[in-house]
Amino acid sequence: MSDQQSYLAAIDAEMARLRERLDKLAKFKELAIELGITPDVGVYQPPKDERAYANGAQSEQPKSEHEPKKPAAFDGTFSGLIKAYRTHEKSPYHKLKHSVRKNYDQGINRLDREIGSERVADWTASRVQYMHDNSWAAGGKASMGHSLLGKVRLLCSFGSVVLEDDACTRLSTIIGNMRFEPPPTRTEILTYDHARAIRATAHNQFNWPSIALAQALQFEIPKLRQVDIIGQWVPLDEPGPDDIKNDHEKWVGGLMWSDIDENMILRRELPVGRKGETKPLQNDLKRLSMIMEEINNVPHWKRTGPMVICEYSGKPWSAAEFRRKWRMVADKAGVPSNIQMTDGARGTNKT
Repeated sequence: MSDQQSYLAAIDAEMARLRERLDKLAKFKELAIELGITPDVGVYQPPKDERAYANGAQSEQPKSEHEPKKPAAFDGTFSGLIKAYRTHEKSPYHKLKHSVRKNYDQGINRLDREIGSERVADWTASRVQYMHDNSWAAGGKASMGHSLLGKVRLLCSFGSVVLEDDACTRLSTIIGNMRFEPPPTRTEILTYDHARAIRATAHNQFNWPSIALAQALQFEIPKLRQVDIIGQWVPLDEPGPDDIKNDHEKWVGGLMWSDIDENMILRRELPVGRKGETKPLQNDLKRLSMIMEEINNVPHWKRTGPMVICEYSGKPWSAAEFRRKWRMVADKAGVPSNIQMTDGARGTNKT
């Protein structure tokens, strides 16, 4: 028997064991209902109408309209699991940062469209493998396949731990025991010459100095992510200051001119992880020639508020529009289309 056959046989055996356990649990539940036993405490509980009578009430009082509504019961489908993940009060979804939640939503929405009507309990290892190979990772999109597979397992982990659903536990175990080709590591590099060409093109052909400044900051301070430089627009009820607002959003997280002191030292606290921790960042900008050239192009009276401002709106860029404009500049500057702004590596190919 080949290794693949042995592997599939092991999964079939595990599935058979889980089915037997589920059958036993179902029989236990039927017996508990018949005898009036609650699994949590193991003692008799009278029917609801008898308890109400004993307490001197004829019927259960209606809940206040202001009392939070409980999420709908999980119906066993992936759509139901997704809905529970987004609405359950104990779901980790509510603790995600706005940008992380948006990223999760893109993948979860696709899963809802493609497999939402399918039941979690019906999924097998072969179904997982088929969807990965023929849909999610098809056409060489290994990173997308890896991402969507991770979202399925995340949903099942929630269903297992929070909803205590055996089908979710089973599928999470199956995916955890499967092995998939990891996405390739990015090897593309945005070189010094690329960064210099992008800056020149942004100034001379588009009159977008904000793109040039952001490129200089990203290239010469690799620890800064794009969101750390240009910030992000989030709903008004998200944590953070609301000094800069649009109709229904506020801007948070980007570099401010006030982050630079009189000695041109940049100091910032950068977020790390998802628990609110930060780490200090300190850079002497006088040592970074690209950044200093761009800063010197900005009049002193303009050095207030966010550092990177959209030339059209007079406010910070939205992430999507910034990426679109940066790509236009990069294409015009002759930068290959497979290279991204975040592929910078300071000191590479300075010729």
